[in-house]
Parts: sequence; structure tokens; C-alpha cells
Amino acid sequence: MKRWSEPIYPIAQWEWGPAEVRRYALAVGAPRSPMDDGDLRLVMTDQPDVLPTFAMLLADAHSLRYIPLPGIDYAPADVIYAGHELEVFRPLASTESGTSYSRIISVGDVRSGVLVQRETLSRDVAGEPIARNVVTSVIRGAVSGVPNRPSSPREDEVNGHDQELDLATLPQQALLYAQTGDDNPLHWNPETARAAGFERPILHGLCSAAMVTRAIIGHVTGHDWSAFRRLSVRFTSPVVPGDTIRIGISGPRSAIRFTASVGSREVLSAGLIELDRGA
Repeated sequence: MKRWSEPIYPIAQWEWGPAEVRRYALAVGAPRSPMDDGDLRLVMTDQPDVLPTFAMLLADAHSLRYIPLPGIDYAPADVIYAGHELEVFRPLASTESGTSYSRIISVGDVRSGVLVQRETLSRDVAGEPIARNVVTSVIRGAVSGVPNRPSSPREDEVNGHDQELDLATLPQQALLYAQTGDDNPLHWNPETARAAGFERPILHGLCSAAMVTRAIIGHVTGHDWSAFRRLSVRFTSPVVPGDTIRIGISGPRSAIRFTASVGSREVLSAGLIELDRGA
């Protein structure tokens, strides 16, 4: 049986500054209002607050779309996001630099293709860990020859929600998010979207997840982005730019469960946001 636990990726170096932080905040829908001081701190200061989901971008350098997985034949367009887990170890600063290391956690055949989990650990210039990403992808139509070992089903999901929030997306939302570095034509080229089976370009999964996370943290903590510790979410179906997302939330402030839907269609499932208990 093949082993996929050894690192196969080169070290990625990265850096960002206030301009990248502001661009990201705008791309994921901040500020919701020019009268909202909490959101304005994300875009209108010399040292802007940093949304914790900004750290999800640190995993993109080692995307399966850019670095092929050895032994599996596929095209970049075959790679579909299925889920994401983000853990941050401290609040992000508006100016940072460091390195990211990635490894394959698991590879296995499922009905729709090959399910791959990849972990990326990012450290700052002092060598201290700042974020951990686990990306779950499906390579459609591919075969690895390795049976998938499904993880244990979650026992902590709940039915029903304590609160609901509505979150509007812009028709140009995917174009804004593409400015953060993810220029996959599925999200901006109508021909590519139609070839993939969609009527029009769809929103990046990481954009919809970040918009929902920002809305929940802003609502629950009053814009205390430093309270964030962990996000886990599954991508169920795509959001079309211009859709209004309805978010259902429940649970304690330290472990918020959420789902997100467009109409009757669920777009994000099994969502969990962990905050400091004192948030």
C-alpha cells in the first residue's frame, strides 16, 4: 500500500503588509457599513486589524492545483475544495513574514474521485507557529489505488439554530477575492464555469467561509477578531456571487456551530468556530 505521510512540498516563504490585509478584508465583504467602527478598523488604519481567516491563504502555495500529487493523473480543474480547518495560535499582525511547511495526511479513493487531506503549518520569522491549515480536496474522476479510510462521524452536530443571520454577497465578489491571489478561472471565466457544469462563475469556497466566519465573529464578539482560535467547515455546494447567504448559529460562544444556506440549498455544513471562553 502506498504511503502518503512524508512531506513532498518545498518550504514556502511568505510575507504580507497592511495593503494585503486591507485587500483581503474588502474581498470578504468588510466593511458592511461605513458607519461600523469595528469593521472600519480592518481597512482604514495604518495598522489594520487582521481577520483570522487571512491565514487560510498560507495553505494556497501548496495547492494540488499548482503542485501535482505524484502518481495520480489529473488536471488542475479537477481539484475541488471539500473542507477546511484553520487553527491560529496568536492574533495576526498587519505586517508578518515567515515560512510554511506542508505534508499529505491522507489519500484515498471515494465514489467521486480521490479524497486528499493536506496539512500546512506556518511559522513566523522567529520560528514560532502562527497557523495550521488542513485542506480537504477531491480530485474528480481520478484514481489512486488506495482505499479511503473515512474518519469517524461527528457526534457534536446539532439540529436547529438559536439565531439566524443574513449575509449578502456582491455580484463582483469572486472578482474581488481573486485579487488575494486565487485566480482560478472557475470563479471569473464564464466559459470555464460552463465547462465545469455551472451556469456562471461561482464564488471561491474560502471566500464564502471567510465571509460567514467574519459575520459570526462580528455578531457574537462585537468585532473582537483576536478571540478566534479555530474554524472547521465543509463545502457542500457553491455560492453564486450575488446570492444572499442565510447563516444559522447555535451553541455556546466558545464553540459555535453553524451552517449556511442559499434558499433551500445548503452551501456550508458541519461548521464550527471556537473562540476564547472569555470572548
